[in-house]
Amino acid sequence: MNGAYFITICTKDRFPYLSEIRTSMMFDDNNATIPALVSTFKRFVNKRIGFNIWQRSYYDHIIRGEGEFAEIWRYIENNPENHANNIFNQNLWR
Repeated sequence: MNGAYFITICTKDRFPYLSEIRTSMMFDDNNATIPALVSTFKRFVNKRIGFNIWQRSYYDHIIRGEGEFAEIWRYIENNPENHANNIFNQNLWR
């Protein structure tokens, strides 16, 4: 579990630009920092799409064990359903 990170990157206004994007990238963590990896990923996607789709910042968290990894994995698996049911994602405040 050494070197595992959970990184959250959001699109501008959380618009679902990525529903049609299919991409994968592998990073060698021996040669780059988290900020450099996130920046590279964002530039790669922006170039593919043709414009900037990202919010400025991101969230990263070092995963410190198998239990935490399992909890984060469940969060990722359930996120689409949770997002759809979240009152803050239904544009009610606009």
